Amino acid sequence: MNTTNNDSFDKVKRISHTTVKLFFVLMVVVVASCSRNTNKAFEVDPAFGAYISGYTAGTVSKANTIRVRLAADYSGHVKLNEPLKENYFSFEPAIKGKTYWLDSRTLEFVPDAHLPSAQLYTASFALDKLMEVPDKFETFQFQFRTRALGVFVKTGEPETYSNVNLTRQFIEGEFFVTDVADSAKVKTILHATQNGKELKVQVTPNGDNKYNFVIHNVVRGDAMSFVNIQWDGKPLGTEFKGEKKIMIPKLGHFFPTNITVEQQPEQVVKIHFSDPLDPNQTLIGLAGIDGVSGMTTSITGHNLYLFPSYRVSDEKKVTVYTGIRNFNGKKTTFEKSELVRFEDIKPAVRIPGKGVIIPNTQGTVFPFEAVNLKAVEVHVTQIFEKNIVQFLQINNLSGSSQLKRVGREVKVKTIRLDENTKLNLHEWNRFNLDISNIVKVEP
Repeated sequence: MNTTNNDSFDKVKRISHTTVKLFFVLMVVVVASCSRNTNKAFEVDPAFGAYISGYTAGTVSKANTIRVRLAADYSGHVKLNEPLKENYFSFEPAIKGKTYWLDSRTLEFVPDAHLPSAQLYTASFALDKLMEVPDKFETFQFQFRTRALGVFVKTGEPETYSNVNLTRQFIEGEFFVTDVADSAKVKTILHATQNGKELKVQVTPNGDNKYNFVIHNVVRGDAMSFVNIQWDGKPLGTEFKGEKKIMIPKLGHFFPTNITVEQQPEQVVKIHFSDPLDPNQTLIGLAGIDGVSGMTTSITGHNLYLFPSYRVSDEKKVTVYTGIRNFNGKKTTFEKSELVRFEDIKPAVRIPGKGVIIPNTQGTVFPFEAVNLKAVEVHVTQIFEKNIVQFLQINNLSGSSQLKRVGREVKVKTIRLDENTKLNLHEWNRFNLDISNIVKVEP
């Protein structure tokens, strides 16, 4: 079993709130009829399912390739990974690129460049160039849309480079781009100013379209000021814009500036102060969460962290009392309280580790972890022996692509997780499923 979708042809059902299905559902997507109005979205024609088993559809990355998979092996000569002279694909709007055979059933069109964002495409595939078909099946059309490009920014609070000099600070943050983009252009979309002066912004990639940034040389002076952070997606070809202002307290003003709660991987309340804190002070009775006992605390730089001993839900009041000391012994002189929302983890199942479990006659245990679920529903699909080679053409042993074409569902079983009343189902727990009672090992 696998909870990752590795094939653009497959669709996976969402997890329910009270039970979760440990299985993959393949929706065999079929293609549309010949003549279409390419300016509008249209439904596909199921009759093409006799010739086509899958194709690129839905919303895709602008870096995607476009694929069509035949329902049966092509009878002619197939030369893999070499551009074809024959033109099988055409698009509206037009796309320049090359076509390749990936295997005896799959043709892939590779665009010469990334596609524009948020664009609806109608593709036409010349099926009659590959096989003899009735006239109405000579050409089929299908549609896909490239993902809209957006930028989402998360900023931190001002921090001090050194306790020796509180006048120089920095602000860290991160942002996420919703699709692939030129890294050099991404680094130009974020700007920061203070009192009309441009500040240095250092941007570094962090994988999967994520970026970290640091705003340097923020000045903390004798008067309160603001750092204005702006982002503009125009260099990336999008009109997505935004801004945020961050207050810089005046020197000598020591107080808690912000209270937030992080939900994952564990709950922690973060209380930010205008000055670095004394890491050696005793914090008993100086900060708390209403109705929550048994917390642990820690201090790092400007931040005080509260760790509940158990997972908290709903809205709670967090209070910071007077008497917390900064790095040179100065104490806060007023209280600060805020209502913050603590969230339960969404119902989910995950498979620990990597690898493949191969059942044997002595029995096999399948481990999985679950949270906020009372039961899981296990679906078992048997891959027929005669189809093993076909399955491995598009999968590794842990794959789950196009299962209905090579096997059938042979077992569905509900496993209760709430029978052990000592377990806190609102936290991640590990369970072991004996699949020897579900899967029959054939000789």
